[in-house]
Amino acid sequence: TSLHPQVIDDPSDLFFSKRFGPGAIHFKYNCMVLNEDPPKGGAVFITASRLNHACLPNCSRYYIADQKLCIISADADIAAGEEMTISYSNEFFETAEEQAEHLLAGWGISCTCLACSDTSLCKKLFEVNKMDKEIYELSQSDREPEAYLVGENLINTLNEIKRAGGPNCSMMRSRTYNDMFNVAVSRTNPTSTLNEARRSMVRNLENKE
Repeated sequence: TSLHPQVIDDPSDLFFSKRFGPGAIHFKYNCMVLNEDPPKGGAVFITASRLNHACLPNCSRYYIADQKLCIISADADIAAGEEMTISYSNEFFETAEEQAEHLLAGWGISCTCLACSDTSLCKKLFEVNKMDKEIYELSQSDREPEAYLVGENLINTLNEIKRAGGPNCSMMRSRTYNDMFNVAVSRTNPTSTLNEARRSMVRNLENKE
């Protein structure tokens, strides 16, 4: 009950709480998706649900289903006393105004992270997530060489975000390098090369280290 929100003042939230019980409103605002693809429900965690949101967080999270365990890993160097943050949402918008409306409607929060205070970074974050989906769509259409190039552009954009003071986004980098490896060695790829596959794997290992 010490989770957000402490005071329920929104009429729809008040109705929701009365209908389903006081714990329901805490679940609504603090639950995490257990598995993104496909979605497999949500859960509230004793510790992880207390982490605050940032559109450009310094930590990533993932769920190990068979152990019912939520893992939080650093995506950047975190100084002693610095707050650890995660992203509550997998949806990103082109403008800070749209992003703010999305977060306020979904979690009742107003984000003041680096991306929300810098319009160019907000747009780059939107482009990163758009390219992340585009890699999959192109590979499913047997357009692997194009998907590989999108992966390169995605990594370049992540580098720009990092140079602007953002985190390393290690989880996104790892997934992108893995996607690039897969499209490089796909049997339907007419220009499949072991060099591209090897380079993607090496870069992924360097990123993990």
